[in-house]
Amino acid sequence: MVAQRDEKVAARAPLERGKAIDAGAGHIAQPVPVPLGVLDFPLRVDVFHAVDIHLHARFGLQVKIVIPAALLESTYPVNAVGSFQCSDARLDHIWEISARTLKLCMEDTFTDCPLYEQTLWVGDARNESLFAYTTFGATDLARRCITLAGQSLERYPLAGCQVPSSWDCLLPAWSFLWGISVWDYYEYTGDRNFLQSVWGWVLGNLQGAEARLDERGLFSGPYWNMFDWAGIDDKHNTVLHNTACCWRAPSTRR
Repeated sequence: MVAQRDEKVAARAPLERGKAIDAGAGHIAQPVPVPLGVLDFPLRVDVFHAVDIHLHARFGLQVKIVIPAALLESTYPVNAVGSFQCSDARLDHIWEISARTLKLCMEDTFTDCPLYEQTLWVGDARNESLFAYTTFGATDLARRCITLAGQSLERYPLAGCQVPSSWDCLLPAWSFLWGISVWDYYEYTGDRNFLQSVWGWVLGNLQGAEARLDERGLFSGPYWNMFDWAGIDDKHNTVLHNTACCWRAPSTRR
Protein backbone atom coordinates (compact mmCIF):
# COMPACT_ATOMS: atom_id res chain seq x y z
CA MET A 1 0.00 0.00 0.00
CA VAL A 2 1.20 3.49 -0.77
CA ALA A 3 -0.29 6.24 1.43
CA GLN A 4 -0.18 9.89 0.37
CA ARG A 5 -0.87 11.17 3.89
CA ASP A 6 -0.36 9.93 7.41
CA GLU A 7 -3.84 8.56 8.03
CA LYS A 8 -5.38 5.35 9.36
CA VAL A 9 -6.64 2.73 6.97
CA ALA A 10 -8.89 -0.10 8.14
CA ALA A 11 -7.89 -3.25 6.29
CA ARG A 12 -10.51 -5.97 6.43
CA ALA A 13 -8.98 -9.34 5.62
CA PRO A 14 -7.82 -12.55 7.30
CA LEU A 15 -4.70 -11.63 9.24
CA GLU A 16 -2.06 -13.62 11.02
CA ARG A 17 -3.63 -15.86 13.63
CA GLY A 18 -3.69 -14.31 17.06
CA LYS A 19 -3.54 -10.73 15.77
CA ALA A 20 -6.98 -10.42 14.25
CA ILE A 21 -10.35 -9.31 15.61
CA ASP A 22 -13.50 -11.21 14.67
CA ALA A 23 -15.85 -8.81 12.92
CA GLY A 24 -18.60 -11.37 12.42
CA ALA A 25 -20.16 -12.77 9.24
CA GLY A 26 -17.01 -14.73 8.48
CA HIS A 27 -14.81 -11.64 8.23
CA ILE A 28 -11.74 -10.65 10.18
CA ALA A 29 -11.08 -6.97 10.73
CA GLN A 30 -8.21 -5.02 12.22
CA PRO A 31 -7.43 -1.29 11.91
CA VAL A 32 -3.95 -0.73 10.52
CA PRO A 33 -2.10 2.59 10.89
CA VAL A 34 -0.46 3.51 7.59
CA PRO A 35 2.56 5.82 7.59
CA LEU A 36 3.67 7.93 4.67
CA GLY A 37 5.31 5.94 1.90
CA VAL A 38 5.10 2.24 1.13
CA LEU A 39 3.69 -0.28 3.59
CA ASP A 40 4.59 -3.94 3.18
CA PHE A 41 1.60 -5.75 4.71
CA PRO A 42 1.81 -9.55 4.28
CA LEU A 43 -1.32 -11.55 5.03
CA ARG A 44 -1.14 -15.10 6.35
CA VAL A 45 -4.20 -17.00 5.19
CA ASP A 46 -4.28 -20.70 6.05
CA VAL A 47 -7.17 -21.69 3.79
CA PHE A 48 -9.14 -19.30 1.67
CA HIS A 49 -11.34 -18.86 -1.37
CA ALA A 50 -10.59 -15.17 -1.78
CA VAL A 51 -8.94 -12.32 0.05
CA ASP A 52 -11.28 -9.38 0.50
CA ILE A 53 -9.77 -6.02 1.50
CA HIS A 54 -11.80 -2.92 2.30
CA LEU A 55 -10.09 0.44 2.73
CA HIS A 56 -11.73 3.36 4.42
CA ALA A 57 -10.00 6.68 3.75
CA ARG A 58 -10.60 10.01 5.45
CA PHE A 59 -9.68 13.59 4.67
CA GLY A 60 -8.93 12.97 1.01
CA LEU A 61 -6.42 10.18 1.59
CA GLN A 62 -5.31 8.56 -1.64
CA VAL A 63 -4.35 4.90 -1.49
CA LYS A 64 -2.84 2.67 -4.14
CA ILE A 65 -2.83 -1.09 -3.57
CA VAL A 66 -0.44 -3.54 -5.17
CA ILE A 67 -1.09 -7.15 -4.15
CA PRO A 68 1.34 -9.80 -5.36
CA ALA A 69 -0.25 -13.12 -4.42
CA ALA A 70 1.42 -16.44 -3.78
CA LEU A 71 0.26 -19.72 -2.25
CA LEU A 72 2.62 -21.98 -0.35
CA GLU A 73 1.20 -25.38 0.54
CA SER A 74 2.57 -26.90 3.71
CA THR A 75 1.59 -30.41 4.86
CA TYR A 76 3.17 -33.49 6.33
CA PRO A 77 5.75 -34.72 3.77
CA VAL A 78 3.79 -37.70 2.53
CA ASN A 79 5.25 -40.61 0.62
CA ALA A 80 2.63 -42.35 -1.49
CA VAL A 81 2.98 -46.07 -0.77
CA GLY A 82 -0.54 -47.11 -1.77
CA SER A 83 -2.52 -46.66 -4.96
CA PHE A 84 -5.87 -47.56 -6.46
CA GLN A 85 -6.94 -48.13 -10.03
CA CYS A 86 -9.93 -49.85 -11.55
CA SER A 87 -12.09 -49.87 -14.67
CA ASP A 88 -14.42 -47.19 -13.26
CA ALA A 89 -12.86 -43.74 -13.68
CA ARG A 90 -15.26 -42.31 -11.10
CA LEU A 91 -13.86 -44.59 -8.40
CA ASP A 92 -10.33 -43.66 -9.42
CA HIS A 93 -11.25 -40.00 -9.01
CA ILE A 94 -12.82 -40.67 -5.61
CA TRP A 95 -9.54 -42.26 -4.50
CA GLU A 96 -7.56 -39.21 -5.69
CA ILE A 97 -9.90 -36.81 -3.88
CA SER A 98 -9.78 -38.90 -0.71
CA ALA A 99 -6.00 -39.18 -0.67
CA ARG A 100 -5.69 -35.45 -1.32
CA THR A 101 -8.13 -34.65 1.51
CA LEU A 102 -6.22 -36.90 3.90
CA LYS A 103 -2.94 -35.20 2.97
CA LEU A 104 -4.43 -31.78 3.72
CA CYS A 105 -5.42 -33.07 7.18
CA MET A 106 -1.83 -34.10 7.97
CA GLU A 107 0.44 -31.53 9.59
CA ASP A 108 2.48 -32.19 12.73
CA THR A 109 -0.54 -34.30 13.75
CA PHE A 110 -3.66 -35.49 12.02
CA THR A 111 -6.23 -32.68 12.07
CA ASP A 112 -9.99 -32.70 11.79
CA CYS A 113 -9.99 -30.55 8.64
CA PRO A 114 -7.75 -28.15 6.68
CA LEU A 115 -10.13 -25.27 7.49
CA TYR A 116 -11.59 -23.84 10.71
CA GLU A 117 -10.10 -25.59 13.75
CA GLN A 118 -7.19 -27.58 12.27
CA THR A 119 -7.09 -29.50 15.54
CA LEU A 120 -6.02 -32.96 16.65
CA TRP A 121 -9.40 -34.49 17.47
CA VAL A 122 -8.56 -37.91 18.82
CA GLY A 123 -11.46 -39.82 17.26
CA ASP A 124 -10.85 -38.23 13.87
CA ALA A 125 -7.16 -39.10 14.12
CA ARG A 126 -7.93 -42.76 14.74
CA ASN A 127 -9.89 -43.04 11.50
CA GLU A 128 -7.40 -40.93 9.54
CA SER A 129 -4.50 -43.07 10.70
CA LEU A 130 -6.12 -46.24 9.34
CA PHE A 131 -6.13 -44.78 5.83
CA ALA A 132 -2.77 -43.08 6.24
CA TYR A 133 -1.06 -46.40 6.99
CA THR A 134 -1.86 -47.93 3.62
CA THR A 135 -1.91 -44.70 1.61
CA PHE A 136 1.20 -42.96 2.93
CA GLY A 137 2.81 -45.32 5.42
CA ALA A 138 2.49 -42.55 8.02
CA THR A 139 3.14 -44.60 11.15
CA ASP A 140 5.22 -41.83 12.74
CA LEU A 141 2.32 -39.38 12.63
CA ALA A 142 -0.06 -41.94 14.16
CA ARG A 143 2.49 -42.66 16.88
CA ARG A 144 2.74 -38.96 17.74
CA CYS A 145 -1.06 -38.59 17.95
CA ILE A 146 -1.35 -41.65 20.18
CA THR A 147 1.33 -40.26 22.48
CA LEU A 148 -0.22 -36.78 22.75
CA ALA A 149 -3.62 -38.25 23.63
CA GLY A 150 -2.05 -40.65 26.12
CA GLN A 151 -0.35 -37.75 27.89
CA SER A 152 -3.77 -36.19 28.50
CA LEU A 153 -4.49 -39.04 30.94
CA GLU A 154 -2.16 -37.28 33.36
CA ARG A 155 -4.92 -34.68 33.58
CA TYR A 156 -8.18 -36.52 32.85
CA PRO A 157 -9.71 -39.88 33.87
CA LEU A 158 -10.21 -40.68 30.17
CA ALA A 159 -8.13 -39.72 27.13
CA GLY A 160 -8.90 -36.17 26.05
CA CYS A 161 -10.97 -35.55 22.94
CA GLN A 162 -8.70 -32.89 21.44
CA VAL A 163 -5.08 -32.50 22.46
CA PRO A 164 -3.11 -30.64 23.54
CA SER A 165 -5.77 -28.31 24.86
CA SER A 166 -6.76 -26.12 27.79
CA TRP A 167 -10.43 -26.90 27.10
CA ASP A 168 -11.59 -29.32 29.78
CA CYS A 169 -13.94 -31.54 27.81
CA LEU A 170 -14.36 -35.30 27.62
CA LEU A 171 -15.92 -37.04 24.65
CA PRO A 172 -15.93 -40.70 25.76
CA ALA A 173 -16.34 -42.25 22.32
CA TRP A 174 -13.11 -40.53 21.27
CA SER A 175 -11.39 -41.81 24.44
CA PHE A 176 -12.36 -45.38 23.55
CA LEU A 177 -11.35 -44.95 19.91
CA TRP A 178 -7.96 -43.79 21.15
CA GLY A 179 -7.50 -47.08 23.01
CA ILE A 180 -8.55 -48.99 19.90
CA SER A 181 -6.10 -46.92 17.81
CA VAL A 182 -3.22 -48.20 19.92
CA TRP A 183 -4.04 -51.75 18.85
CA ASP A 184 -4.60 -50.61 15.25
CA TYR A 185 -1.06 -49.26 15.29
CA TYR A 186 0.39 -52.42 16.77
CA GLU A 187 -1.45 -54.66 14.31
CA TYR A 188 -0.04 -52.67 11.40
CA THR A 189 3.52 -52.17 12.64
CA GLY A 190 4.19 -54.98 15.11
CA ASP A 191 6.03 -52.39 17.22
CA ARG A 192 6.01 -54.03 20.67
CA ASN A 193 8.35 -51.43 22.17
CA PHE A 194 5.91 -48.62 21.46
CA LEU A 195 3.00 -50.73 22.66
CA GLN A 196 4.76 -51.32 25.97
CA SER A 197 5.57 -47.62 26.31
CA VAL A 198 1.91 -46.58 26.11
CA TRP A 199 0.34 -49.60 27.80
CA GLY A 200 0.08 -47.87 31.16
CA TRP A 201 -2.04 -45.15 29.53
CA VAL A 202 -4.23 -47.77 27.85
CA LEU A 203 -4.91 -49.44 31.18
CA GLY A 204 -5.51 -46.07 32.84
CA ASN A 205 -8.09 -45.22 30.18
CA LEU A 206 -9.89 -48.53 30.77
CA GLN A 207 -9.79 -48.06 34.53
CA GLY A 208 -11.29 -44.60 34.14
CA ALA A 209 -14.08 -46.11 32.05
CA GLU A 210 -14.66 -48.98 34.51
CA ALA A 211 -15.16 -46.48 37.31
CA ARG A 212 -18.02 -44.99 35.30
CA LEU A 213 -20.05 -48.14 34.71
CA ASP A 214 -23.47 -48.10 36.34
CA GLU A 215 -25.23 -50.99 38.12
CA ARG A 216 -26.22 -52.42 34.72
CA GLY A 217 -22.66 -52.41 33.43
CA LEU A 218 -23.35 -49.49 31.08
CA PHE A 219 -20.96 -46.57 30.72
CA SER A 220 -22.61 -43.46 32.10
CA GLY A 221 -21.45 -39.90 32.67
CA PRO A 222 -22.33 -36.21 32.14
CA TYR A 223 -19.96 -35.77 29.23
CA TRP A 224 -20.16 -34.75 25.59
CA ASN A 225 -21.74 -38.02 24.53
CA MET A 226 -21.83 -37.48 20.78
CA PHE A 227 -20.56 -39.94 18.19
CA ASP A 228 -21.34 -38.23 14.91
CA TRP A 229 -22.80 -34.91 13.82
CA ALA A 230 -25.87 -36.73 12.50
CA GLY A 231 -28.88 -36.29 14.74
CA ILE A 232 -28.90 -39.17 17.23
CA ASP A 233 -30.25 -39.62 20.73
CA ASP A 234 -27.11 -38.55 22.62
CA LYS A 235 -28.40 -36.00 25.16
CA HIS A 236 -28.24 -38.43 28.08
CA ASN A 237 -25.63 -39.65 30.54
CA THR A 238 -26.06 -43.18 29.21
CA VAL A 239 -25.98 -43.74 25.44
CA LEU A 240 -25.61 -46.94 23.46
CA HIS A 241 -22.54 -46.08 21.40
CA ASN A 242 -20.46 -45.18 24.47
CA THR A 243 -21.11 -48.57 26.02
CA ALA A 244 -20.43 -50.35 22.71
CA CYS A 245 -17.09 -48.56 22.31
CA CYS A 246 -16.28 -49.06 25.99
CA TRP A 247 -16.73 -52.82 25.75
CA ARG A 248 -14.91 -52.96 22.39
CA ALA A 249 -11.80 -51.34 23.84
CA PRO A 250 -10.89 -54.15 26.33
CA SER A 251 -11.09 -56.71 23.53
CA THR A 252 -7.94 -55.17 22.10
CA ARG A 253 -6.08 -56.67 25.06
CA ARG A 254 -6.13 -60.13 23.49
